[in-house]
Amino acid sequence: DYNHTVNTYHLIMQIFAESQEYKAMWRLLDEMTEKGYPVTSRTFNIFICSCGEAGIAKKVVERFIKSNSFNFRPFKHYFNAILHSLHAIKQYNIIEWVSQQMLADGRQPDTLTYNIIMYAKYRLGRLDQFHSLFDEMGRNGFPPDLHTFNILLHIYGRANKPAEAVVHLS
Repeated sequence: DYNHTVNTYHLIMQIFAESQEYKAMWRLLDEMTEKGYPVTSRTFNIFICSCGEAGIAKKVVERFIKSNSFNFRPFKHYFNAILHSLHAIKQYNIIEWVSQQMLADGRQPDTLTYNIIMYAKYRLGRLDQFHSLFDEMGRNGFPPDLHTFNILLHIYGRANKPAEAVVHLS
């Protein structure tokens, strides 16, 4: 009568990830959902970190976006959980794609969403889009937070224009 816990599944997935046994990870995810266990942001993080290195991150993201059982705590919505994980493994092009999927799904960004997307735009060298997003963020009623200010300071510090950061911060 033994049943695995979610943590047990996660540990086994981690072992499969380290062994690059991606098909076994997918089977384990299927088993987990069939048994009614929640698919959490931790589950996603294990998948995206291992599969991102294998070059199949977009496939993982697509599956989680379409999943009805993905539990996105502690994030406001599952798109932020996905964006946050992609940011951690520097998958900036996929961040752009996910943000487009989010808007197509009718989900509105919040401060965390804007910060992650703006940072991705910066890393991809799309500063014009970065500035547009920064302006949109304010128009949509989301004031910059500590992370937004850190991004601005980072960008203008790298460009040796700290005074520009001060202008944007005021």
